[in-house]
Amino acid sequence: MHTGTKMRLSRILSAVTVPSGVALLAVTWIYIRTGPAFGGIIWYLCALAFLVLIPVLPYLIPRMNRAGRAPARDTERRTAIIVGVLSYAAGTAVSWAFDAPLTARTIFTAYFLSGLVLSAVNALFRFKASGHACGVTGPATLLAYYVGLRAALVAASALPLVFWSRLTLRRHTLSQLLAGSVIGICSTLTVLVVL
Repeated sequence: MHTGTKMRLSRILSAVTVPSGVALLAVTWIYIRTGPAFGGIIWYLCALAFLVLIPVLPYLIPRMNRAGRAPARDTERRTAIIVGVLSYAAGTAVSWAFDAPLTARTIFTAYFLSGLVLSAVNALFRFKASGHACGVTGPATLLAYYVGLRAALVAASALPLVFWSRLTLRRHTLSQLLAGSVIGICSTLTVLVVL
């Protein structure tokens, strides 16, 4: 494959597999399959707001403001992680404060714990564990639990594409991708076991 084409394809795959995009698909699939257990349309819309819309704003706002320069990649990434974790925390707090059904509370809490652990690992060890990988394996684990193994395999099939695109773009090393994957699975399993 030509280098330019390879890089373009890597950028497209990287954009499509952002954690917010995977969250949209996973939350929608779980909502459709669990119905009333999710808590109805209100909790579905809350999940879309806190897990999809707010976390993607740090990427969208600079692109909508064409007059200003786009922030540096590291600044954009840091801002996105902070906004994402704060949004997950807010969603988790709202779900517990307003006694959301267990399915919705579990999803919010799993996203919050995954984001918190990922941020802590990255900050404490100055290691760039992959949010993209975490954003695939965490939802795949939720899908396995709520929808079934086939759904989890469909979601997990994106993981090799994430690895390829992030390695091709030199945004992560293999160990950073593996670390993000493990964080997503372990954090989500912890929440599923505890709740």
